[in-house]
Amino acid sequence: VSEALYRASLATSSDGYMGLVATELSRIAEPGVSQLAAFYQGRMVMYVWALPAYQPMMALCSKSAAKDANRRQVCDKVISGMVGHSDTLLGALVGLRMGENMGWDTQMVTQLRDQLRAQEDAYQAANYLQQRDDSVHGLGCDSVTAKLNHLARIDQVGEWAAVRETAAASGSTLQSLTAAYVAKRQAQRAAQPTQSPAP
Repeated sequence: VSEALYRASLATSSDGYMGLVATELSRIAEPGVSQLAAFYQGRMVMYVWALPAYQPMMALCSKSAAKDANRRQVCDKVISGMVGHSDTLLGALVGLRMGENMGWDTQMVTQLRDQLRAQEDAYQAANYLQQRDDSVHGLGCDSVTAKLNHLARIDQVGEWAAVRETAAASGSTLQSLTAAYVAKRQAQRAAQPTQSPAP
């Protein structure tokens, strides 16, 4: 186990192959809405499959493991690879959670997480992935075309690379995207009704 963790610390990328099942399903589906349905169903399967696979690594890089200097050094390298070179948002977010467990600075982790979420938010908006007011819940022609283009790009470069490309092409800096995302999140939280304490 320690040898496997060490080898992981030497990796230059973190590939989750999250789009593999989704892409293959969408290729055999009928063009259009059926392709979208197949893709999203495939992604759900892969996310359910991927989460348990991270658990052994999270156990090896736990809060108690941080007390061992050698283990901490190896885990820090693994986590840095996941956060900086993962091909999926999930991998990067799991890496940040592991970083928290290892005692990474809370403010730094929060900032990195907001940056990841901000880029994802910009990507979803650019590709109609947040659309809810279309004629058929985001299934209008423009929306479906944009989403299919989004699938094709993920197939070519991977999920996270596609996200970063779109964020970079938006003309906004990472700082401004992050600030806008944080403001949007705060506004959404403020709009939620407060729950009265139980009697």
